[in-house]
Amino acid sequence: MRVSVPRVVYSSECILLAVQQYLLEYHVSILEDGANIAVSITPKNETDAQPLEEVFLNHLNQSAFRYQHQRDTAALRRILMDKAFSLYGEDS
Repeated sequence: MRVSVPRVVYSSECILLAVQQYLLEYHVSILEDGANIAVSITPKNETDAQPLEEVFLNHLNQSAFRYQHQRDTAALRRILMDKAFSLYGEDS
């Protein structure tokens, strides 16, 4: 399976998150292709089925959501962690 992923829609981080789950059973290549990123996923075992493009695109959308959610909540998580660790510092 080879998919051309538009850079303006999906970041490199999202693509890496999406292909991560394929790495044990598939050969994965990620190449720059102008305004797109070409992702190729092929089975390591010739008898295994090819991955479905629709399934990969769904993984890509899930990865984009997780990545954006992490970015949106990073400041809040940092504040909560700083507060949590500051409580330990006061008691010591």
